[in-house]
Formats: sequence, structure tokens, C-alpha cells
Amino acid sequence: MKYARIIDNIVVEITTNNPNEIFHPSIAEQFTQVPDDITPESKLDPDTGEWIINTSYIDPSVRPVEVVDITQEPVGIASTSQGSEEVV
Repeated sequence: MKYARIIDNIVVEITTNNPNEIFHPSIAEQFTQVPDDITPESKLDPDTGEWIINTSYIDPSVRPVEVVDITQEPVGIASTSQGSEEVV
């Protein structure tokens, strides 16, 4: 079961938990049960009740992540005449 917080017919937040158990009541009341294929920024047509699914959404849990080696030192740091520093 999936719940979506919908503002102006656009999904702004999704949860699989019962909103009444994890949100303040004033926020929980903004959630409604939705089909499992609904993604953030999907739109609800208020006239027909049909969903326009946002197919460009990429779940962050499956998004490729660039790994950066933070142990490497910058190439160099130079001081400017104004006293600030810049990486060179």
C-alpha cells in the first residue's frame, strides 16, 4: 500500500507507511492512498481521476552514485592578491 501527499494535484511526497503513524495530523490528512506505480511529481487529473505518471523520476536508491576519493589532496592552492585562496 502506498500513500501520497498531494498538493495542487501533484504528488509531493510518498510513503508506504501509514501517514497517521509518522506525521503530525495536519500533515497526515494531506495523504491519500494511491496506486503503486505513482512517483513523485505525478499529476492527478481532477476531472477524470486519472494519473499522469512522472516517468522521468529516478528512485535515489537505484541512482548511480559517483564515488569521490576524499583522501586525495587538491592539486594546489594559490593565494590571490586580495588574500583569498583558489584551487589551481
